[in-house]
Amino acid sequence: MIKKLSKILLIIIGVIVLLVAGFVLWLSINEFNPEPVSDVDIEANSRIGELSPYEGQEISLISWNIGYGGLGKDADFFMDGGEDVVTYDRDGVTANLVGIYKTLYEEDDSPSIFMLQEVDNDSSRT
Repeated sequence: MIKKLSKILLIIIGVIVLLVAGFVLWLSINEFNPEPVSDVDIEANSRIGELSPYEGQEISLISWNIGYGGLGKDADFFMDGGEDVVTYDRDGVTANLVGIYKTLYEEDDSPSIFMLQEVDNDSSRT
């Protein structure tokens, strides 16, 4: 009786593990990977669209997680598989912020709209 019950329990656990593994595999295969640059048609369905300063013009947008200015190419941050909690000192963060500024404002094709993540002021995170 106990042997039969444990066999049924193992089968149930095995089926659950297979279902979870299959779901994770399906998510991995179907993960959304957008192109670095994509064209989008903008449509306005209200009168506000008529007031757009960009009507009839091409606009560009950048979405960037700047990591509080503390995640440069040499960062060893624990959330990215590294070991450190604080990745840079003040000078490192300042150098990163200067690089971020140059990327955003000094390019010939500077974006019209910035959507920045992990932006903070006088933070102890970095």
